[in-house]
Amino acid sequence: MLKLNSIMVPKKRGYELYGNSGSRILAASSYGTDLSASFAGLNLYASKITGASNRNQSAFKEGLTVNDGKDDTEVQIFGGNYSVAGVDLTAEQLTVKDYLKKHFVKVGYTFDLSNDMSLATDVRYASEKENGDLYATKDFKSSLVNLNATLNVGNGYVGAGFNKVKDGNWDDSVGEQGNAGSYPTTLSQWYDHNLEGSKGYLVTGGYNFANHGLEGLSIDLTYARSFDAKNYTSDYKIEEFVSYVSYSFSGQLDGLSLAWLSAHGESKGAKKSDETDSIDGVDHSNRFYLTYTVPVF
Repeated sequence: MLKLNSIMVPKKRGYELYGNSGSRILAASSYGTDLSASFAGLNLYASKITGASNRNQSAFKEGLTVNDGKDDTEVQIFGGNYSVAGVDLTAEQLTVKDYLKKHFVKVGYTFDLSNDMSLATDVRYASEKENGDLYATKDFKSSLVNLNATLNVGNGYVGAGFNKVKDGNWDDSVGEQGNAGSYPTTLSQWYDHNLEGSKGYLVTGGYNFANHGLEGLSIDLTYARSFDAKNYTSDYKIEEFVSYVSYSFSGQLDGLSLAWLSAHGESKGAKKSDETDSIDGVDHSNRFYLTYTVPVF
């Protein structure tokens, strides 16, 4: 059966290479036309984005620009996903008109090890290059490879990932409005570990306490580190630890949830061409989220 859908609205969009940020009370949004079609397990989609609004703004839309608002642009996205013999395939292309062109592919497979144990794996590759006169660096290009594996056991999981960037620093630009830049790798955490030549890894773990009388309580932990950036001194590193604890209430408080995000990071190193240009810094951040969801229909 063939299914077709079309919509033209301002909304919070999320793709592999484009995603409006939802990290504020007023989420960022984008305005454009979305098309999707599905047939026999094949899902295709396309989007043309001509305007956006930044997070914490209430504008219906603003025009998309680059180069500090000097030049107008638009974003076009084409993608699809398909599963065959248990292998999940995803591909996407994004074009920022006269600015950047990006490609993304992902191959995933989950091994069922027992009734309550599985190993989810995926490989991701992304590339981008200069795509017109509006981009300042001629012949710019960058690419990344990202490998991941997560072992799920009952209500818990542990995982690991590796990332390598080459050819240039990954540029997540997709227009200056809409807070939508995407770094399509699991190393996109509190920091973006995206400098040319850098290698990075992360380890993750999490648990849902439903089997221990705390059905709404869960915790997720991530440690990430990158090193060996090509154009930085040998002491370069970016290191971070992020925890996310959430609790969803039930009974008379059903719909109410509370979450605590805690991020602690350190960056170190300087550019080889100018060692006074340093990224040295320490970041300690905490955010609390209180959410209440009310069903309308």
